[in-house]
Amino acid sequence: MKNEMLQTKASRTSDSQRFEGVLRRASMRELLPCLSDLDFQQISDLMPWVAMIRPNAVDHSLRITMAGCGFTEMQGHSLIDHDFLDFVDPAIKGDAFDSSFVMLGRPCGLWQRSAVKYFDDSESTVELTGFPVFDSVRGCGLLIYLIRNIVSSSAKLMTVYTAREWNWLDMRN
Repeated sequence: MKNEMLQTKASRTSDSQRFEGVLRRASMRELLPCLSDLDFQQISDLMPWVAMIRPNAVDHSLRITMAGCGFTEMQGHSLIDHDFLDFVDPAIKGDAFDSSFVMLGRPCGLWQRSAVKYFDDSESTVELTGFPVFDSVRGCGLLIYLIRNIVSSSAKLMTVYTAREWNWLDMRN
């Protein structure tokens, strides 16, 4: 699957923008929002498609620490403790891993539309909106993602390809 990666100002869905709003309201200027300060009530309808990822530089993984019920239904099992990189096209695993540390270090969010392929050979485009958060219980930075536009909850995700469109989301605004 050949894709061109374009940094663009393409239109984001209202779900993506609402998700970002919840993160921004919990943020202090140039600091990571605390996970405990997020008002998940405002996005309760999106929670089936929200996941949290813990980047680990030691074992070069992006471990899923929370995944909404939409992902469990889609894959047929819990994704907790799975490495998100197992779903990423091998050609872009390094970029996906590096992007997670850019998000934590700046801090900034990331919005993208990426092609995906399912085990039934169908293809689609998903919208990923991610932000860094600080988990005061674990004492570490995590990434929280909203992943939308999944075609069918009955098709198991196989591969996420490179972004067709993307934008860094500055948290200092």
